[in-house]
Order: sequence, then C-alpha cells, then structure tokens
Amino acid sequence: MLRRLIMIALLVVVAGFATSFLMRQDGVTVMEWLGYRIEVRTSLLAVAGLVLIIAVVMLDRLIGFLAGLPIRLSRGLKQRRHDAGHQALALGLVAASVGDRREAGRQEKKARRLIGDGMLTSLLTAQVATLDGKTDVASKYFTELAESLDTAYFGQAGLMR
Repeated sequence: MLRRLIMIALLVVVAGFATSFLMRQDGVTVMEWLGYRIEVRTSLLAVAGLVLIIAVVMLDRLIGFLAGLPIRLSRGLKQRRHDAGHQALALGLVAASVGDRREAGRQEKKARRLIGDGMLTSLLTAQVATLDGKTDVASKYFTELAESLDTAYFGQAGLMR
C-alpha cells in the first residue's frame, strides 16, 4: 500500500515537471488541412498526442478485457462446479463410512451430476448400494473398479465384502 502511494506521488511529481518543461518551450505548429489553417502551440500538440496514445492503449485493454470475459466466466463456473462436485463426493464418502445411507445417497447423486462418472463416484455408488443391501449393484461397481489396474485391489476387496 505504501509503495503504491509512493509510486502515485512520484508519478504526479514527474507529470508536474513534464508540464512545467513543456509550458516553457516556445514554438507553434502550423497545419493546413481541408482549406483550414490551424496554429497550435507545439507543447499542447505534444500533450494531446500523448493523451491520444494513452486513450488508445486504455481502449485496447478494455476491449481485451471485455473479449476475454466470457472465457473467464465460463472457466470460473466450471471450476466452481468441479469444486462442488468434489465436496459432495467427500461428504458422501464420509457419510458412507459412518453408515448414513440417506446422506451418502444424496451426496452421490449430487457428485455424479456435477462431476460425472469416475473412480471415486463409482466407489461412492458401490458404497451406497452396499448400505442399501443391493449387492448386485454394488458388485457391478466393484467389478468396474477391479478391472482398472489402479483400483484393482480396492475393487477386489469390495467384492469380497
């Protein structure tokens, strides 16, 4: 905060010196355009050119910001959906581990809706089916897990239970 304040103060001082320097300069720029004769102090013309350059840069940044806004918004929505899905998955696994079938089932549906199929959602579905006493559904998901090299052990352990 203090560094930003110092930078602003420095910028104001530099702008003041530049203005003072330009105001002390003599000179007139004469332009003839479309039958008109325009006489402008050279320092005023230099400042106008600088202001025009700054305005074009700011307009370019604004257009770039507005053009990238839909992408940033969709990325943010996707991230929030992903986070909510993993939160539901974690809550569902915790609920299943303590035997709360109703909460585990609710969180399993929410996780499946938000993040789709995957290893952990299959595990949660198998756990919910086990709590419900639906061994055929549970064995289907545990078999899926047993077929993957990464989760073969856990799938087999689930099938044995």
